[in-house]
Amino acid sequence: PVELVVNEWAQGTSIHGVPYITDSQQWRIWKRGIWIILVLVSTSFMIWQMAALITQYRNFDVITDTQTVNAVSLDFPEVTVCNSNMYSRSLQEATGITEPKTNEEVLQISPPRYINRTWFNGIEIDTEQVWKPKIVFGLCWTFNTDMKLRRPGYYAGLKFWMDLNQDDFENATELA
Repeated sequence: PVELVVNEWAQGTSIHGVPYITDSQQWRIWKRGIWIILVLVSTSFMIWQMAALITQYRNFDVITDTQTVNAVSLDFPEVTVCNSNMYSRSLQEATGITEPKTNEEVLQISPPRYINRTWFNGIEIDTEQVWKPKIVFGLCWTFNTDMKLRRPGYYAGLKFWMDLNQDDFENATELA
């Protein structure tokens, strides 16, 4: 039974040469002997190559230089906030501008400053001074400061309150 299992495996394997070694009906003994030698030489060469590659891999020294820096403060990136509802419906009706063509028209129908209060590093700061207008998708507001971030988290970093006045927009207010 073991011979049948080995023969069945050898006939079905994709290892080159093995089916020829076990096929006694089509191959004479001297041809099977040649295939045995070829398979053993090939296997030996493969083992030698693998050993050489593993040895070469293990001989390369790993040089790692790590340095831990605990920064006292970090530069804070510029943050831009845009309302997905770009134009105020009441300002569009008052000015008659439905499709703005210039930045000036965008400013006329965009909602006024919708960022009410701002905290940075846990301290409330003047919203008028740190948020500047920027026209991207309608009127957006950009926070940029030279102040350094002392620590991350909810009570530090940047925190602000917004009043989007969702009822005053042309588009669906679910997006706001």
